[in-house]
Amino acid sequence: MVAAVEIDELETVETLIEAGYLAARNAEDRAAIEAALSELLAALVALDQDEGE
Repeated sequence: MVAAVEIDELETVETLIEAGYLAARNAEDRAAIEAALSELLAALVALDQDEGE
């Protein structure tokens, strides 16, 4: 069973990731954050598609 993600929770996660991105000290840190965000977005899209079926 897949748990639904509330919009407020998603906004909180996005805000924390953006804050970490802005605070990242170098390009390597920012690249790691971008990769993690891409994986999170892909997972959320997959969940949304699964719920739509």
